[in-house]
Amino acid sequence: MKMLLPLTLALFTIGCTTTQPTVQAQQRTIEPIAQTVNPVKTHIMYYWIDPIHEGQTLMTTSREFYWQDGCLYLLNQHGKLAAAFPEFPKDAIQWNEQDKTLTMTNKDRPPKQFTFKMGDVIYTNGTVVHKKNINMDDQTPEDYKCLEFSTGIAALGTIDIEKYDMSDKR
Repeated sequence: MKMLLPLTLALFTIGCTTTQPTVQAQQRTIEPIAQTVNPVKTHIMYYWIDPIHEGQTLMTTSREFYWQDGCLYLLNQHGKLAAAFPEFPKDAIQWNEQDKTLTMTNKDRPPKQFTFKMGDVIYTNGTVVHKKNINMDDQTPEDYKCLEFSTGIAALGTIDIEKYDMSDKR
């Protein structure tokens, strides 16, 4: 009997510490949270060209296309440049907000369209304006937001457009 008492006490102690209460907790229903975040609308920067002659610079530039926080950028080893497009012709630049793709139409007859997704390299006529040479007082608030964290502006043209898919190079 003396041997049985410690064994009984040990089993009783172990049983009491490992047994879970059988009271069932009340279930709570989770209400769906209403979306409070507004989708970001992308701002397209334009630069002025003569609406009659629609002249553009013929120098070439190429950079990797990138989208961030409602702004279009071109990336290279020196940083990111805010992308700007010619004001005319009006339908040469189209932005798809849902797919985050940029479609540029060149000036060929008949015109050709090029659609760029993030990571594609845009090779076209254009020039780069470094940030120190930009009069920030002349910029709209939306332009300023895009220029704030860039190293300048890549003024892209629509005369000579080529597309390079670099997604397999990473």
